[in-house]
Amino acid sequence: METEFLKQAPLDATEIRRFTSAVRRLAKFAIPEPAAPWPRNWLTFLHTLPYLLLRRRWSSVSCEEYGKRFTHPLLRRFFGEGDLAQLSALALVLSLTWMSEHDAGYPIGGSPAVIRPVVDKLLILGGHLRLGAKVERILVERDAAVGVQLAGGETIAADWVSSAADGHATIYDLLGGKYTDRVADKIYRTLPAAPPIRVTGKDEPRPAGPTRRASSSVRKPIPGPGSRTLIPARTNGLRMRRGSCISRRNGLTRK
Repeated sequence: METEFLKQAPLDATEIRRFTSAVRRLAKFAIPEPAAPWPRNWLTFLHTLPYLLLRRRWSSVSCEEYGKRFTHPLLRRFFGEGDLAQLSALALVLSLTWMSEHDAGYPIGGSPAVIRPVVDKLLILGGHLRLGAKVERILVERDAAVGVQLAGGETIAADWVSSAADGHATIYDLLGGKYTDRVADKIYRTLPAAPPIRVTGKDEPRPAGPTRRASSSVRKPIPGPGSRTLIPARTNGLRMRRGSCISRRNGLTRK
């Protein structure tokens, strides 16, 4: 990338090298692992101290603002247009850092390659996938989610409810704004909405040789009813109980 940038925009060599230097330096930045013992994470934290100022510097400017430092129109468009423009410049730097270290990438085959194994596992475990059914609201009894109501009026009882919608839609639409607080209200009322990020690409032949994989997992899964093993999702203000995956966060109260 550095070579190509310098080839296309030699007059921006100073800023190009500053950008690629940040990508290389942050490759040594280690993120603490939640499941790791505290002595190990403490050592990791000490190791990250020299990089905190660098991270803060890049997080304080958006990609659009950073793009204005370049003179070449190609680089100004690369940083300052499209879905990346409003993101923190740190997000772009870290993305390139992870890809250069082979800790990030994109799935060969696109989203279906990620979704298909999940669906296959669901069906093997006896689950049922229902598509094209718009959820209108989450049904709540005694501050616990007990099911959903579809747009046509049909209700479906559930032991566990997990919303994959965005926070605003979940809190204010599906839950009717009953489980929130002043902090959440202020965030959604004052902060600008981030644009969705669309990624398009072309499938290429799978490279020969071993493929590096990255994954994360919880140490202790939560047992669900019967033989199921489930991992609960969280949303504002609802308490956890057996048969509900929506739980309370500290300091949030029901209106």
